[in-house]
Amino acid sequence: MAMERTVGPALPLDEASRQALLEGTKLSATWLRQYGGEGARFTVGGEVFEITGIAEFPLGYVADAYYRVEGFDSPEEFAAAWARLYPRLGFRPAQPVNFHTFRKVERYVEDDSYPPERLPPHPVTRMGGGDAEGEEPTLTPSPSPSRLASAGPA
Repeated sequence: MAMERTVGPALPLDEASRQALLEGTKLSATWLRQYGGEGARFTVGGEVFEITGIAEFPLGYVADAYYRVEGFDSPEEFAAAWARLYPRLGFRPAQPVNFHTFRKVERYVEDDSYPPERLPPHPVTRMGGGDAEGEEPTLTPSPSPSRLASAGPA
């Protein structure tokens, strides 16, 4: 089996960020430097996550465009949190930063592993369209099996 690429020893996430990550309200993190690379994995609270992309943006752009996936309710809340984390630097909108996105990696039940070469493609469900000539179907992610099981019988 191939070795997994990991970011390590650990990403610099505070407790609030770790909790938001586990709850699914934080899907990205921004730092001054790059941590790992696309496909690298890290563990938080016993769950495995994979970096899906890294892009360099000005900090003000991240605050305006991505505050929700960072786990905040407004650009101002993001800016205040950044200023608390980097008190000497403060929030400078033009500051170049590394915006990291990630996803939770689902375990394989049969062998409890996370082999990158065996990860299935993200499942999709046809939601509509595609019936008329030239019309493209609309695709959306399928619910996870755990959410389906918790929903009960239809």
